[in-house]
Amino acid sequence: MAKSNQANPASLSMLLARTAAAPHTSARTLRRDAAAGHLHRVRAGVYASGAQWNAASHRRLELARIGAVVHTRRRWPVLSHESAAAVWGLARLGPAPLVVELADVRGTAPRSEHGVRWRRTPVDLDEVVEVNGFLVTGLVQTLVDLACSRPFLSSVIALDAGLGSILRTDAAVTACGVGRADVFGRLDADGRRRGTRGAQVAIEFADGRAESVGESLSRGQMHVLGHRDRAEQTPPGPARGRASAARRAFRGCTPATLTGAQ
Repeated sequence: MAKSNQANPASLSMLLARTAAAPHTSARTLRRDAAAGHLHRVRAGVYASGAQWNAASHRRLELARIGAVVHTRRRWPVLSHESAAAVWGLARLGPAPLVVELADVRGTAPRSEHGVRWRRTPVDLDEVVEVNGFLVTGLVQTLVDLACSRPFLSSVIALDAGLGSILRTDAAVTACGVGRADVFGRLDADGRRRGTRGAQVAIEFADGRAESVGESLSRGQMHVLGHRDRAEQTPPGPARGRASAARRAFRGCTPATLTGAQ
């Protein structure tokens, strides 16, 4: 398991856990402060500064909700699917999910409840990485999980961001991109699973040359409408060879090069 160089994400600095940061504060006092607007209750036992919560970006709020779940688990969980995507900084269409998604790495099939959804997709623990204080599925696995679970357009914007030489994100996470062959290989290795056919279409269509979410979305919408795809940034070339060449050109980057959460 690779680790980042920052274990205390800034996005979680607003959180106040009664059992840690305020061990002598009663639950009644916390509830009273929350009712008065001084605190915001994120989940049972975890509160945030009301002022900071109201001023925070959507991304920071999502990471704070994820952090609240992680903080209240007895074991450090591995984030999966949309929760892993949020930490990696992979864009999505639409609002953030209301649940935090965790990987069932122990195979105990726990019940999904209390704002937690357990995902039973096989996870290679050797590929789990720490990104800004969170354990998450590796980028290849995360992209495959999103491709299998998201609609086409939302899958494409994440895949486009991950298939370049460097992961394209606005989340201050610096990491290598991955090759299309790697993503297809992981999809094949996972065997039969829901969403495989849609994932194959999205992975084949994705293009790491896209430079923005808007460009990815534009290409995807044209595809949905039946228009032939055009390379908007560079002349066309073999997709798989292009991805491999990009990875060779960036051999100095390692999956553990992960910094800052905003």
